[in-house]
Amino acid sequence: MTTHVTSPFKLSIDKISLLANATSPDQVKDACARLVMMADSAPHRVKLKSSNRYRLQATFQIDGSGTLFIQVGPRFSGIRDYRIEFNPSKLDQDGLDEVQAIVEEITHIPFRDFVASGKVTRIDVALDLPTLTLEDVVIRSKGQKSFGAFTDGKGILKNAYLGDPKANRSSCYTRKTKGQRPFLRIERQLKPGCPGSGVTLLPNPFEKIDMVSTSTIAPYLGQIGPKYFFDRARLRGIGRVLGEFPAKERRMILEALKDPTQTMLPPMDLIWQQWPGVVLDSLGIPGVGSEHLSFDDGQMPPITGDCHDKRIAMNVDLNP
Repeated sequence: MTTHVTSPFKLSIDKISLLANATSPDQVKDACARLVMMADSAPHRVKLKSSNRYRLQATFQIDGSGTLFIQVGPRFSGIRDYRIEFNPSKLDQDGLDEVQAIVEEITHIPFRDFVASGKVTRIDVALDLPTLTLEDVVIRSKGQKSFGAFTDGKGILKNAYLGDPKANRSSCYTRKTKGQRPFLRIERQLKPGCPGSGVTLLPNPFEKIDMVSTSTIAPYLGQIGPKYFFDRARLRGIGRVLGEFPAKERRMILEALKDPTQTMLPPMDLIWQQWPGVVLDSLGIPGVGSEHLSFDDGQMPPITGDCHDKRIAMNVDLNP
């Protein structure tokens, strides 16, 4: 496939959610006690409360702009003892080190082991394209039948969604950061359910994405206003909008959309060969990769300890 080889891009992990288990009910009780102590000692940076599923949950402020969300002590059997969620792309190395230290202090599980044997319930993979904005392109996702688009109060396009939020959908938006020009982000929201050690083995989620410039399609629109056409396509799906065109014009537009020489995406192999390094850098630890993957058919390792209600029979006073 011919692509815009020279187009700059950046690959990152925008969010990751992990579940893990302790080895005994006592470890969970101790982890709850340590979390309360940490919150009491730093109330300005740790927000602690309970939830319907967990005895305790806390949000830690990390390195100025980042956060770590952690839940400890399930209220019901069958729920894993710990859940963490954070955004590696918002953290520098010091922030990643801080996340690692907090998780280890609460759970007494080495962070490397927590990640490698934990279950990844969600991971958002972001592809940033600094020379483009959402208004510049038409983005399609193979097999997706749900679509949505949102604008701000001035009618400026902010977000476009492809797919069901309960599945592996795509979120596309123009991102603005201080001191930088706006750039296009395509975010694939994945729910792999694999061990952390298997994340580097995930298939390239951007293989499902097609993207061409609006200028490629505009010449075929005749008297139809391009902005009107593209807004409708983003909201209803381009297939449905093209269904209103005569057969000849519809065929010409589809050929332009599928023309591999018109893609605005970098080469797929070039994107995904960076993925293992991104995973390791984002998690802040070297060595979590396929060499730790020792499970058949993507199955999780046996859960240590039992998952009976006695595990959560704890009485943690949030205000001792």
